[in-house]
Amino acid sequence: MWWLNDQATVHATSGGDPAAPRVFENAGIRVAAASPEHLLAMKMLAARRRDIDDIRILVKHLGLSSADEVVALCDQVLPDEPIPGRARLILADLFEV
Repeated sequence: MWWLNDQATVHATSGGDPAAPRVFENAGIRVAAASPEHLLAMKMLAARRRDIDDIRILVKHLGLSSADEVVALCDQVLPDEPIPGRARLILADLFEV
């Protein structure tokens, strides 16, 4: 995967993203977008200030109602990646814990 952005490939799971919607297909190439679950997990791991609005939108889109639900989803999608402390602060603010 030398042609992908290294920042994205760091969080590519070995099993892929089974819920990823296919956005393009042509002779010899298939392109899939990340599922909302994968996007949220990657945004949580990055936990950058610019990700906060995206996290909020994805949490709402996925119908998650607590920080524990978000953490559980992240653990399911990227089980070998611990949620950083700054992400937990974002969740505390988002869910007003």
